[in-house]
Amino acid sequence: MPYDLSFQVRPDYVTAELSVKIAPGQELKEAMERWEAIARICRENNRDKVLVVMSFNGSYGMETKFKLAKGASSIGWTPNLKLAVVIPDPDRFSEQLFTETALNNLGYEMKLFLKKRPAKKWLLG
Repeated sequence: MPYDLSFQVRPDYVTAELSVKIAPGQELKEAMERWEAIARICRENNRDKVLVVMSFNGSYGMETKFKLAKGASSIGWTPNLKLAVVIPDPDRFSEQLFTETALNNLGYEMKLFLKKRPAKKWLLG
């Protein structure tokens, strides 16, 4: 599996740790799989807020980011899910800003952060 996912169910939200190794040629498929898993965890635990801390090995292009955002509903994401994503690596953080914009423009509530504390404050605010 090109990613590791662990999670904890908190009283008001889910926290998830995601370590991603991007496999060339599989970027979209694997991104859809991991975000579908997170959406499923939220549904199964009746949570509509999730804090995800991500680390990346590799990167993927704009087309993959766009297709991921456009396909969010097909993998179980709904506009009532509030998503805070922490990407501590400034370069990887910058690479994902398009995804944040695209998801928000499609009616989803998602925000990127470099640190966990402001992400949690926004998520629960």
